[in-house]
Amino acid sequence: MKLDEPLRDDGLTQEQYGFLQFYAAFKFIRRACKHSGIDRATHNRWLQTSDAYKEAYKLINDDLNDLLEQAAMKRAVLGVNDLQLYKGKPIRDPNYPNDPTKFLYKKVYSDSLLAKLLEANNPDKFKTRTATEISGPGGGPVFNVIEEAYDGGLGDPADEITAPVETESSDEDA
Repeated sequence: MKLDEPLRDDGLTQEQYGFLQFYAAFKFIRRACKHSGIDRATHNRWLQTSDAYKEAYKLINDDLNDLLEQAAMKRAVLGVNDLQLYKGKPIRDPNYPNDPTKFLYKKVYSDSLLAKLLEANNPDKFKTRTATEISGPGGGPVFNVIEEAYDGGLGDPADEITAPVETESSDEDA
């Protein structure tokens, strides 16, 4: 029995299945590679050549993305407790003067994560909109500016490119 032969009914080899189990547990490709003995090139090759592997990897990544979104939502909406320090040391909670294990925390929220979550979940309402307009003098079209330069006696720049270049001959050339 070889590890790279499909033995499972899901189309994965034992080796692929083992790697995906590590990836699902650790959430990092490098760490899954280290623990499974698979190098990253093999993982990338499997993504290119095995539809079963690609689909299983996508399902694990979907779970990972859900986990990341939950963490972002928690930080943005519910906030996280940030230990308060003074001169690098935790500040003890004055409400518990006799308990050395109680410290002061401040609830911290992430406005930038909240903005990203709003944009991702309701792009019609919250997406970033930008507009760029280019115009000539007085709001006119740009091409008129170029035409006026030609008409003003500056000549056509193409003439300079196609005009023959005159070189001076020296006495040595003659």
